[in-house]
Amino acid sequence: MTDRLPLEEVPEWFFQVYETESVDLRDERPWDVDRPLAVRAAITGAFFSRTNNPTQPFLPEEIAEEATDAVAAGACGVHIHVRNAQGIPVGKREYYERAINPVLEKYGDGVVVDGCTVFKTIYKAQEVLDFGLFETSPVNTTACIIGNSILAIPPRYQRAHAELMLDRGVKPQIAVYTNGDIDSAVRYLIEPGLLEPPFYWILLPGLPGCIPTPDPLTAAQNLTTAVQQIRSVSPGDSVIEVCAAGRGSSHLTALAMVLGVESVRVGKEDTIYRYPHRDDLVESNAQVTADAVKMATALGREIATAAQFRDMLGIETPGRT
Repeated sequence: MTDRLPLEEVPEWFFQVYETESVDLRDERPWDVDRPLAVRAAITGAFFSRTNNPTQPFLPEEIAEEATDAVAAGACGVHIHVRNAQGIPVGKREYYERAINPVLEKYGDGVVVDGCTVFKTIYKAQEVLDFGLFETSPVNTTACIIGNSILAIPPRYQRAHAELMLDRGVKPQIAVYTNGDIDSAVRYLIEPGLLEPPFYWILLPGLPGCIPTPDPLTAAQNLTTAVQQIRSVSPGDSVIEVCAAGRGSSHLTALAMVLGVESVRVGKEDTIYRYPHRDDLVESNAQVTADAVKMATALGREIATAAQFRDMLGIETPGRT
């Protein structure tokens, strides 16, 4: 026994719902990822030694050369730390000037220069900010263990640090090492009205103790969650930069571009590896900057100029040219 109708008794309309018609993809809405993408290079940082990567720049002249080459490769901005000949981070004006001035002499307003001003005391932070060399700088709202070091910034320091930057016309970057830092930034810096939009967030996934990226799926989930969290607390008023760190740096950079963030940061501060699945060491900041530019171009993302990046951040052109 069967309940099926004989074929000749099946209504004609029954067959029509299965007929294939052309699909018009013009009805699909474009993705909201059309803002220019800033590619920035973090030249050396404070973590990695030449034991990790023999090409790690230490001397100011080495930092200046790598920074200049990175801008030539497509970076609209560079992030500067300075070290002495032994690779120890220092905060001397002479070192900063030797590292930064050659870049400014060549590119002037065509490059946005920023640097870390988080030091053991707020007075040292003030001293370095008073050098007047940076357009932006990180303010940290974190308490975490990075590698073997404890980085714990009390709320009082956070607020004082942000106020010092604002008083000197420096745009604070809200540095996010873990997702809890986003909530802290909202509570201590944004809700009290200390910072005003557009908010400049920099995510640091991949470093040990920070947003975990041990494998592709976890990396994608955690980075997506952090980006969504920021968009939810400051919709339409944020510039998000992914400072792709660790072994997965290059793949995190590509994912960040797909997620539509406004900026990516690559370079020797954040990783020693060019690829997550091989042991190829990063040869130069220009190399990974060029890699990022190629990725962005392949994805149809326009590469931002320094002027476009400043416009996104709501900061003025310093007039160095």
